[in-house]
Amino acid sequence: MPALPLAIFFELFWLDLFHVGTYVPPNGVFSLLAMLFLAGRLHIADAPDLAFPMALSLPLAILGARLETWQRKLDTLGYNRVIDAGSSYALLSAATSRAVLSSISQIFLFSFLAFTAGTAVFYLLIWMFRLFLPDLPASSAPTWPVLWLIASGGGILALRIRWAFATFWAGLAILLASLFI
Repeated sequence: MPALPLAIFFELFWLDLFHVGTYVPPNGVFSLLAMLFLAGRLHIADAPDLAFPMALSLPLAILGARLETWQRKLDTLGYNRVIDAGSSYALLSAATSRAVLSSISQIFLFSFLAFTAGTAVFYLLIWMFRLFLPDLPASSAPTWPVLWLIASGGGILALRIRWAFATFWAGLAILLASLFI
């Protein structure tokens, strides 16, 4: 099972984006879990076979961020209900318990439904891709180090240094060109 190589890829890819204030970055764990499900279900363990599905799974991370943003808005409504509950300990305690239980059940239910629906669509896309294009040439297929190098663009972006960014992408372009030539 390629769990560690996949985790390294997604961590490097989303390294540049982090929580600051109210910004919710893409949830790389959402993509990682979908890829682990797909790799186990379709018995895929090699980097060349996982490269295309990994690219397709990136929007699932954005779906996870949208889900978290929506959950935060619902939590704010629950918090406002706690504030409006009054000053009595019994009322405040009951409102707080309801808000916490509601928050936990909402995030579990919505995450489960979004993950199930997203992974099902993702699985069908990969299944159709493998059905209609079964024999792609593997000579230029990327290995794990190449995939990690591509994903490390997120780490280079996190440095916030222009020349490092430009040098990285120029080197990556040369590397990718040499793979396909």
